[in-house]
Amino acid sequence: MSGTRATAWIFFFIVAVPVSLYGCGSSRGDSDSGGDGTTSTVEGNLDTISDDFTPESLVVGSSSSSSLVKDNGPGSDPCAESEDLYDCQPVLVRLYIDMAHDFLDMTNEIIAEVGSHLGSLPDGSSGDGDFEGRTIHYSKTSSSQFSILMEQGSSPSAYFNVNGTVYTLKMNLDNLEEAGDSSGQLEIVVQYDSDESWSIVVFLAGMDCDSNDTRAPERIHIRVAKSGGFWTGKAMFYNGVWQASDPTCSTEASNDLAINFYTDFVANDTAARASVYLMPRTKSDLSDIEDFGMDGFAINFSNNESTSAYANPFCNPASTLDAVWSDDCTTTDSTVGSASYGAASDWILPSEFFLETVTLPSSL
Repeated sequence: MSGTRATAWIFFFIVAVPVSLYGCGSSRGDSDSGGDGTTSTVEGNLDTISDDFTPESLVVGSSSSSSLVKDNGPGSDPCAESEDLYDCQPVLVRLYIDMAHDFLDMTNEIIAEVGSHLGSLPDGSSGDGDFEGRTIHYSKTSSSQFSILMEQGSSPSAYFNVNGTVYTLKMNLDNLEEAGDSSGQLEIVVQYDSDESWSIVVFLAGMDCDSNDTRAPERIHIRVAKSGGFWTGKAMFYNGVWQASDPTCSTEASNDLAINFYTDFVANDTAARASVYLMPRTKSDLSDIEDFGMDGFAINFSNNESTSAYANPFCNPASTLDAVWSDDCTTTDSTVGSASYGAASDWILPSEFFLETVTLPSSL
């Protein structure tokens, strides 16, 4: 997902939604109390998350690693400077957390703009209006609890909900003219408990095939959380033709060609520990997930490539791009070595993941 597309969505919400609300003139609320107009508490929560989103061990800054992780446009390969896919894993972990951070900041911008305009409406307001052929429904309980639903034609195209400390954004790109040729769905859910306890989940489904990179993921699910002084994360990527010898956008996805890349990580400012799993989309039980590490790729997928040197987990010390395989980070930082990954229940079964979509509500 490029920064350009994200910016376009932000611009659309900033311009279209507030204008339509000002033009509605309808309010069914009974309360005379107004909101603060700035959603300062909500913005403050998201600012707090953003300011300390990435542990120092996974920071992409002025070091040589930054050029490897930045998105250089459609078809760009974040692993282009790496020797192989296995050597690239620390770069990818940095990319996952960077992507989640970008979507967090996008959510915050939407809240800041849309919430400030809703603040001019009294608490308890609800109504709808029309803007350039789109129907906008809104409901405001308070400055920290409100919802907006946009319809294109008769189908929902975007939904935004602020509910105290949980913030949800959903989009159906197929129903958004501003998305251009893009297709699929997007869902972002942020939960804020405190500056040391929060989570964000980003899910993209049904994305178009990129003819410049036909092995790019069709589905992406990234979860990043902070709790107990550690950052944890799970990244799930699916491609239906990844194992084809020379896939094109007309290659049909199948059980034999599809693959899921699942990554688990835990980190502090000193080091990050991660495990990577490659699994078929038919897998419906993760009790033996440890048997599907990169070192088992040849066995699990009848491939002749030797991957025995890449046993989970790998340790990535701060300020490096080195994946030290079969190393739990104990010698680098014993606390990371003994820290737990995020809950296993946060995994999505491969047999379900490739079918998962985002459903927008039909009404508020």
